[in-house]
Amino acid sequence: SRDVALAMTFLPYDGTLRRRCVERIEELANLAGAPVLQWADVPTDLSCLAPESPALRSAPVVRQALLRRPPHLGEDGWFACRYLLRLAIDAVLAPLAGDEFCLVSLSNRTVIYKGLSELSRIAELYPDLRHEDYASRFVTFHSRYCTNTTTAWRRAQPFWSLAHNGEINTIKGNVAWMQAIGRDLVDRLVRRNPGLREIGERVTSVICAGGSDTANLDDMMIALM
Repeated sequence: SRDVALAMTFLPYDGTLRRRCVERIEELANLAGAPVLQWADVPTDLSCLAPESPALRSAPVVRQALLRRPPHLGEDGWFACRYLLRLAIDAVLAPLAGDEFCLVSLSNRTVIYKGLSELSRIAELYPDLRHEDYASRFVTFHSRYCTNTTTAWRRAQPFWSLAHNGEINTIKGNVAWMQAIGRDLVDRLVRRNPGLREIGERVTSVICAGGSDTANLDDMMIALM
C-alpha cells in the first residue's frame, strides 16, 4: 500500500545505543505525523564476509520499520513528509551514533539493500533476496569502491535518487551552495504542507552528515526534486 512506507536502517551493535537510536526515530516519526507501526529484524548471513575483515567487525544490526502515512497528506505531501523526516533523523542521529547508524532507505515504493560485501554475494548477505515470494517490477544493482572516504557500511552507494560512479572534485563548492539555499527549500516544503512545520524545524541541512561525494550529489539531486 502507498499509505505505508518502509524504512531500512543500519543500527549500532551496542544495545544501549541501539535503543536510543530507535527511540529518537520513533519520536521524530511521531513529530512528522507518520508513526512507526512495527519494527522487523532483517535476516543477515555474515558468514559471507571475510573472517577478521573490517566489514565483519563493523557490521550493524539491520532492521526495518513500517511508517503510516499522515491522513491529511496527498502523495506530494507524503513524499515531503518522508524527505523531511529523513533529514531530521540524520540531524539528530549523526551526532549520537556517527557511522554506526544509517537510514538506508525510506520509501513507499523502493527498498535498498547495501553493505560492505562483494556484489556477487549480496544475496548471501541478505537471504531475503533469495526468497521465492520476494518480487519487484525492477531491480538495480551497483558496485562502488570508496576511493576518497573512509570505508563504512553507511557509505556504500546511497541510491536515494540516482546511481553514480566516479569522483566529483568540485564537491565542496557545490555543497556550500546547497547549504546556502537548503533552508529555503525546506521552508518552501513546509509552506505547502503546514502540518510538517514541527519536523521541518528539526532539519539542519539538506546534505546529510559524513557522506561521500556520491552521497552529497544524491542529497543535492533529491533536494532539487
